[in-house]
Amino acid sequence: MQLRYFSIVNDSSWRLLLKGLPFDATTEEVRALFANNGSVKSVTLVRKGAEPTGSAIVRFASEVEAVRALKDFRDVYVRKRKIEAILDFTEFTQRIQRVHKPIAVDRFRLPLRFF
Repeated sequence: MQLRYFSIVNDSSWRLLLKGLPFDATTEEVRALFANNGSVKSVTLVRKGAEPTGSAIVRFASEVEAVRALKDFRDVYVRKRKIEAILDFTEFTQRIQRVHKPIAVDRFRLPLRFF
């Protein structure tokens, strides 16, 4: 079995994952949503290739600020789109995520690893 490993990201900040953003949303618009809720460390708009996915990751400096922002983030709409927020507090320094890389198998032949 061949395994690939994601690189370890040294990031232990508390994050909110936002879903449902307009595809042309900017980082400044996302920062403006959290202007009253403490200090936002960074905003990352998630893309698949070059296309935006309508999701964003907002990093906060502490757990208290992230939880307060999540509580205040109820029924928020941006350009008639309801935005969902999920708290993500996983420390990526504590784990490595394994991903199985499938081996191409033909119906009538053995996989190349047996030759």
